[in-house]
Amino acid sequence: MEGDIGMGEHSIRNINSNPQNEDEVFPKRWIEENFLNRYSTASTMAKNLNMNWNHISYLGAPEQNHQAATKGYADTKLSLLGESMQGGLGWLETAFHNWASLSRAMTQSD
Repeated sequence: MEGDIGMGEHSIRNINSNPQNEDEVFPKRWIEENFLNRYSTASTMAKNLNMNWNHISYLGAPEQNHQAATKGYADTKLSLLGESMQGGLGWLETAFHNWASLSRAMTQSD
């Protein structure tokens, strides 16, 4: 059989309740139990998520401090402060080493 089937107001009944192949029809109940109910509510991740160099796209603007932000959102907030971040973080490494050296010197002088 080829082509579309016009079902009108009718439905297909008595389909396999546990589909095994990707080309099988999935019953509504199976989709709800195995996909919608499992993934439509907030849950906690138990492992790291390896994105394999892929990106997260279409991220909304954060509403809480613990939510992720896009580069564009962060750039906008930095520009409102008159700040920009350029280059690497070598300055941070230098500051940490200076702090560690000062901390050691203070500990040894006590």
